[in-house]
Amino acid sequence: MKDDLKILSFNKGALVSYYNENPNDQYAPTHIFPEIDPHPDVHYQEYKQWKNNDMLYKDHWDQPYSLGQLENQSHIHFEENIGPSQFIELLDKDIEIEYIESSDAVRNFHNVIKQAKADYNNVIVIFHRLHSYIVPYHMWKIAHDEDITMCIDNSFEAESYSLHRLFFWLHSNFPKTDFVKYLYAAHDIPYMEPGKMSRKNLLKQEFGIDFVNIEFFLLHELQGNKIYSDNDERSKLIYKNFEPDVFYNNNKAKKFLCLNNYMKDHRIWFVNFLNENNLIDKGIVSARFSIDSNKPFHNHGVEKFGTYSGINHIFTSSFNDNSFNMEKYNSLKEVLPLVIDDDLIDNKHAVNPDMFNDHVNSNNYEFRDRWVNWEWYANTEFTIAPESSFTPDLISQPGIFKQYIPDHQNTAYYEKAPNDIGFLTEKTFKPIMYGHPFILITHPGALERLHKLGFETFPEWFDESYDRISDHGDRIKFIGNVVKKACESDLDINVIKDKLEHNRHHFFSIDNALNIFNNLFDELLKRDK
Repeated sequence: MKDDLKILSFNKGALVSYYNENPNDQYAPTHIFPEIDPHPDVHYQEYKQWKNNDMLYKDHWDQPYSLGQLENQSHIHFEENIGPSQFIELLDKDIEIEYIESSDAVRNFHNVIKQAKADYNNVIVIFHRLHSYIVPYHMWKIAHDEDITMCIDNSFEAESYSLHRLFFWLHSNFPKTDFVKYLYAAHDIPYMEPGKMSRKNLLKQEFGIDFVNIEFFLLHELQGNKIYSDNDERSKLIYKNFEPDVFYNNNKAKKFLCLNNYMKDHRIWFVNFLNENNLIDKGIVSARFSIDSNKPFHNHGVEKFGTYSGINHIFTSSFNDNSFNMEKYNSLKEVLPLVIDDDLIDNKHAVNPDMFNDHVNSNNYEFRDRWVNWEWYANTEFTIAPESSFTPDLISQPGIFKQYIPDHQNTAYYEKAPNDIGFLTEKTFKPIMYGHPFILITHPGALERLHKLGFETFPEWFDESYDRISDHGDRIKFIGNVVKKACESDLDINVIKDKLEHNRHHFFSIDNALNIFNNLFDELLKRDK
């Protein structure tokens, strides 16, 4: 007989309503702060200024991310329309989810917990990260006293800095905080300074709160890529429609596919590398950003890329590259932006209807970045994937560590956060889903992470030792040379075809999804020994 689990999801409606009805109740200090975090008391009252129409309360942030993915699994893995419980019934635990929208449940939290404990052996309370600061003190206190897991769901992101003030507050209020779990999409990578702890272990040591990983983007991409497509141009890539003979061919028209949206340090460096080495024409390349104020996509919301000096500083400081000069700058200025013609098919219907004509407000361009065209994969040999992060210090704020984590002898973390955070998004999973070999432009340890998740990579085609290079400049230059060599080589798809098929089937496997959720619930229920 399976062990049982009751999940109480306190959605936006319940927490916001209660806060509006009880603004003077006791809450944690707000998470809203500048780049360098001030003293906790400085902005303690900020939460009192929150209103219903603030970004904090956007409609699509109603419920925890992870439960949304759990709900979708039956739809993804079973074509029969027999309800959302089919997948849940296959899990190791007998699970019931209650979505709570009423402030009465917040007010009467003790009774809610009492009833849940009477009916179930295990109980988890879960809520969205952005609502965690309006969870009143009495909910935390009751959960602590009753040994009920309080799960803060930030599974769409890899950062933790926005919750450090909350963690500090909880640690100050309770003698033990192992009942609090923080759910996020980051994973540890083994590239630490000697004698240092990982960020996860450091924050556990200081605040007592467990950080739990979920491969959110793997689950998220399942939704639109297994059974049906949200655009006709992707239909041949969907798992149930996939035609191996269309994609597994030699002598394709182009060598690679390289899709870039928002400008980031590693992306502009790599596009410049492709341009310098006359490789852009060898691939299908998008770069939705411009360094010319007279062109669309100027800066794409990032001002530091707007001048020669700005880009040169990035290249020298981030990648130890002193080769960038005015001639290369002018050449890059001329070639950008790079927009694939058929990328406009769907994106012309994006949020801003004037985005292709509105040069004045080009910083407001919005895109459906999940949209792809099957021909991009059919006509290229491999993917170059410029991930969201290139360095493992993703979304760190030194000020937070300086404010909340004391200086330990010989372990001075307070000046900066540990550089050990990995983050894999749809950019990595797209080629896996679509039967494409890949080179990742990202932090070290990414390929190692994929191996642990059961995926294959392609040392038969590419020198994958870049995955173990910790120096950012050395790593990105090495990747550039790997790409250059691949563009000059005859690559035989037959050598790796079995790996490509393995990756596709493993990605979409129901067993893979079951393992993710079984491990997740085990981790959320775990306590310190």
